[in-house]
Amino acid sequence: MNIITDIQPDYVLVSVVGSLSNEELTIFKSAVDKLLSENDTNYILDLEHIAFICSSALSVIFMVMNEVKRKNHKFIICSLRDDIQKLFVITGVDKHIPLFNSVKEAVSSLK
Repeated sequence: MNIITDIQPDYVLVSVVGSLSNEELTIFKSAVDKLLSENDTNYILDLEHIAFICSSALSVIFMVMNEVKRKNHKFIICSLRDDIQKLFVITGVDKHIPLFNSVKEAVSSLK
């Protein structure tokens, strides 16, 4: 798993490449916690290059979302593969976290 960050004035883009399985969750959570402590802003989670996501990762994503919302900022997920998007719909994640087709759409929604 690779985590790529792009810090902008109005948001932080976090792009994850690989998979979010149990083995990678500690690394992912630590990286995001560091970003949250250093950047009080909106967050976009780009999952375009995620091949697999485990159910525990959904819990971690919700913890991150809650932390961002607690600071009165937006948390958005974008660029989901069809199978991952179906998982998010089946589990109801889409009812709590806005999902967008691209980074461009996600950024536009912040304005």
